[in-house]
Amino acid sequence: MSIKLVLLKSGEDVITEVKTVVDNSTGMWYYQFDRPYVVHVVTEPEQIQISAEGDTKTGTSVRFVPWMPLSADDKMLVNHDWVVSIVTPVKDILESYLKNRRFANGDGDSGSSSEEQ
Repeated sequence: MSIKLVLLKSGEDVITEVKTVVDNSTGMWYYQFDRPYVVHVVTEPEQIQISAEGDTKTGTSVRFVPWMPLSADDKMLVNHDWVVSIVTPVKDILESYLKNRRFANGDGDSGSSSEEQ
């Protein structure tokens, strides 16, 4: 399984399992996203914490939203030229995404999750 964080031209950060697919009839190639979610990073200013040393730390949460929520498909082809960058997500985000996928598959009770950073 190759779970990656994909930056699209639209500016969306999408976390998904990524595979390369070639259409043999046309020679065109695509990225196949399997159960993609948009990652929203939300900084919550009301959760600012000030340490004894005077350092401040804002509360940051991550929310996963299905990339194409109205689609019945779990796997989607994306034209390769819409992808700006593909990177490995940090461990906490990867674990949250995998947990979120389990919930979305009916193994839990919720389709969204958040992670405090």
